[in-house]
Amino acid sequence: MRTSSGLARRRLWELLAVALVAAAVFVRSSVELDLARERGVVPSFYQGYYEPAMRVACGQSFGVDRAKELPREMDAFLKLERDSLSCDLVPPAGDLDVNPPTRVWYHLMITTGALWKVTGISWQAVDGLAAGLLSLAAIFVYGLFRLWMPIPIALAFSLLSIGPGLRFLPFLRDLNKAPFILASFFVAALLLSRNLTRRGFFAAMTGIGLWLGIGYGFRPDVLIGFPLLVVTAIFFRPAPLSRIWQDGVIGTVMLLAAFLVAASPAFPASSTTKGGCHWHFALLGLSDVHNQPLGLQPSSVSWYSHYDDLLVWRSVESYAERVLALPEVGYCTPMYDQVSRSIYLEIIHTFPGDFLSRGLSAARQIIGYGLWGLPDPNSRVGGFMISRRSWIGWAVAWMAAILVLLAHDVRRGLFACFALAYLCAYPLVQFQERHYFHLAFLAWVPLGLALALLVRQRVALQAAVRARSLGLWRASLNLPPPAAWGRAMAIAVGLAATAAAVSFGARRYQEVAAAVLLGQYLHAPGEAASEAAVSETDGKRRITYGGFALAGERNVAGRALRLEFGGAACAMGSHTLTVGVSGPDPNYEFKKDYAVPLAPGKPRAVLFLPLYYQRSRITEAWVELPRADGTCLVRAEWVDPKALPSLWVSATLYPGA
Repeated sequence: MRTSSGLARRRLWELLAVALVAAAVFVRSSVELDLARERGVVPSFYQGYYEPAMRVACGQSFGVDRAKELPREMDAFLKLERDSLSCDLVPPAGDLDVNPPTRVWYHLMITTGALWKVTGISWQAVDGLAAGLLSLAAIFVYGLFRLWMPIPIALAFSLLSIGPGLRFLPFLRDLNKAPFILASFFVAALLLSRNLTRRGFFAAMTGIGLWLGIGYGFRPDVLIGFPLLVVTAIFFRPAPLSRIWQDGVIGTVMLLAAFLVAASPAFPASSTTKGGCHWHFALLGLSDVHNQPLGLQPSSVSWYSHYDDLLVWRSVESYAERVLALPEVGYCTPMYDQVSRSIYLEIIHTFPGDFLSRGLSAARQIIGYGLWGLPDPNSRVGGFMISRRSWIGWAVAWMAAILVLLAHDVRRGLFACFALAYLCAYPLVQFQERHYFHLAFLAWVPLGLALALLVRQRVALQAAVRARSLGLWRASLNLPPPAAWGRAMAIAVGLAATAAAVSFGARRYQEVAAAVLLGQYLHAPGEAASEAAVSETDGKRRITYGGFALAGERNVAGRALRLEFGGAACAMGSHTLTVGVSGPDPNYEFKKDYAVPLAPGKPRAVLFLPLYYQRSRITEAWVELPRADGTCLVRAEWVDPKALPSLWVSATLYPGA
């Protein structure tokens, strides 16, 4: 009876803790959203696409009006010109398209529609959905900590971990992935920490598959959780590998099957015309705008100069024409996915060392993000309380935690190495805070484990203090024998050496592959680019180049401009020139400043610049430089595309240096 009563009390305390986490985060989120609105922040989550949610709220079928002829009141609501709407003002569509592109957000739209059925159609009600999703995310973080820590510690660190997410409450499309991704992390930790029965394991894999399938209809980013779940299920559950791997494979199949069932409403019905566009977003992550957040120094090679969908699309169309001899592939079609994947993999194949460096830089920023991601209450511009340069302390804390885990249980220690490397490095795909704010919990794991150990040993510690004998406390810690510590150190050193060897090999390979690529840029034949116009204003000289025309019916094509800069008449030192493309519409102008340092050992530089044209949008290329540097631009050439390799990246080269 006493045991049953104690179990009931423990369950009650667990439920109260979960309720406290959920309530605290929900209230804090609601207050934060109200404050954001008072500061003039306008929530932004592509509200113009929420026509399907409006129709679901009013008892209609999911879809949009194919003719896009909405009543004035509906249009005003979608344009945020009014905050609420009555179903009387939402007439059925004359020609309903049940499979619009926004069907990829099917579960988000259905959930919003269900909420509006209860609250009425209003943007203010969506604040409650955002607060609820963040509360759900906090519950999964609490569950993850609770697997290893007492209730008070798990509760405190779950609330701290959710702090960075408060900034994304007005941006539902960035926030809504958090409860789904964090649930996958929780289940992976559960599989690692608990020896589930066979039935329990299959139930967990099926359940998380269904949950991630629903999450896919909120945001496809939830796919991030799959590698961690699969590897944990097959290799890291607490039983001999020979006994778990077969069930791990079966569990993985169940995970995928459940995911496909739950996610199927979000899959486009006409898959022959619509693609997932995942590789497009990966290419966007290679743009220069991510270098500064990653802490990377400017490089002489640039994969994409701008974080812009149109620029990536034009590069994909150019690659399709030049390399694959394909007709226009369209935007985010299945063929577009294949071509963009080819570009991405070719970049990795040529620059593997840079990718590893980006992964390491991402890990350096993520490792303690939970602390420096907390907003500074004294800052009105999103400043942080703690400098990111303090990452070393968190890296040391994690290394200590991993060493202890390796000494106690090699498999759990190896899991910690894999999980930490994966979770810290994958944000390099697009390194923006909105893509990794849910990883804030990682910063608190080592500290939480240390505090949990102290709490568990508090009685022994008090006895040791009274007895003035630290040996008494040390004995109660059940420390591994010296041989286990030696084994742990050997494994850690081996892993570090392997990582260093892989990095060294990737760098050496990249040096050769990049040298071949850049050499082709340098030596490919070209023809002089004619100067269509020259103008001077404000001490700047702009040269517009002609000699380019779109052939046939293609709307997009790429050309490569090669500039030779320097020479005897050009002063040594740092120079700057701007290269751009433009056309009739100034909104389609793309330009970038290039720093060109010249020195006695490097008196001449060659810039290789891929440029992408679009009919009636981008029709000319130009170079702008200070009037005093006019003599430094020695030559401008259009390079023969047939003589160039398939991969085009911007590069600054120093021949003979």
